[in-house]
Amino acid sequence: MYLTPQHILIAGATGLTGEYLLDRLLSEPTVARVLAPTRRPLAAHPHLENPVG
Repeated sequence: MYLTPQHILIAGATGLTGEYLLDRLLSEPTVARVLAPTRRPLAAHPHLENPVG
């Protein structure tokens, strides 16, 4: 377990495995921010940064 807040980048967050991983990471209390660049917007979450393009 990490003691400091984690900042994580996910490539492929809209795929089958990526969606599962994103949900798991956003439910972890030690994850401070998830950066998930995608082609289409994802559901908003306070710890999610989702640049679309």
